[in-house]
Amino acid sequence: MKELFILFLIFYGCAKSTKPIEVKSIGSEDFSKLDKIEESLVDYRFSKDNKILSRAKIEVEDYLSNKILNKEFLSRVWALKTEIAFLENNTSEFEKGLKNIKEKIPQLYVLRSLGERDEEKKLAILLEGEKEFENNSRIKLEIGLIYFDKAEYSKSFVYLDEALSKLPYTYKKFYGEKRELALKLKDTSSQKKWLTIDRITVEETLNIINSETSLLKIYNFSKIDQKNLKFLIDEKIIPENISPNKEIEKKEVIYILFKLLEKNNYKDIANFYKKFPEKYREKSPIKDLSPSDFYYEAAIYFVQKEIIELPDGKNIFPTEKISGKTLHTIIEKIKKIK
Repeated sequence: MKELFILFLIFYGCAKSTKPIEVKSIGSEDFSKLDKIEESLVDYRFSKDNKILSRAKIEVEDYLSNKILNKEFLSRVWALKTEIAFLENNTSEFEKGLKNIKEKIPQLYVLRSLGERDEEKKLAILLEGEKEFENNSRIKLEIGLIYFDKAEYSKSFVYLDEALSKLPYTYKKFYGEKRELALKLKDTSSQKKWLTIDRITVEETLNIINSETSLLKIYNFSKIDQKNLKFLIDEKIIPENISPNKEIEKKEVIYILFKLLEKNNYKDIANFYKKFPEKYREKSPIKDLSPSDFYYEAAIYFVQKEIIELPDGKNIFPTEKISGKTLHTIIEKIKKIK
């Protein structure tokens, strides 16, 4: 009898200390709140303000701590949790999140495209989503961004223009410039055949830099030929023993552009050297980059300035071949440096 009484006390104590799971009643204001959280994640992509991400995580977890009967809303919450995992490069949580999105919602197609590295497969996923959700502006935005990266500027402008006309201000703030650039390039891209080249050569790269920027103006080159190429090697603007017909790699592009910025006395480069962390001189913060690499400082600078990205969050992939459209994207970012 005594033992039964003790067991009763244990179970009673557990029952009292366990917090009951509340059934969360969902209204239109809750859906609006999710829209705001989603918008804040766009802000985080550009600002990298960890306070924004932390706040979003707290709000999402607060919803998930309750029992939510509205299936569409629950999938929306899981979509936000999944996007946060993507932004944190947390692959396991990203995959787990995708599985927990039970309803077919627009965000599912956006997230599936984010998890795909192949550009054509990304586009196929989003176009499928567009058929399912014809008027969804977020899907249209992502399609427009992919068409921009593919240098299909007419298509890009149509999608970006329609999406940004309906999306909140934050989207316009960060993607409006790309829309304007697509508008500018859609009528001139035919004149720039190099935008469609998958793998550009060293000579093509230098001529594009010469025509699209003022970085080589100090040398008064009308065109880059063998003689001028040798001169630039002697000036240590381009790596030694490099053939003009060689398909250029990422490491060579960032080295050349970094050296040209340095040669043109850009203050930002001088400040970069002054503030270069001492710990980086011995150990690289990037997995496939070594302090002994000839392009080491250039790579650190370009990643810090978000001119180039680490595709997997850890590696720079220095031997990756460069396309015309990739070089164009890099050059457009460099034009903002002073």
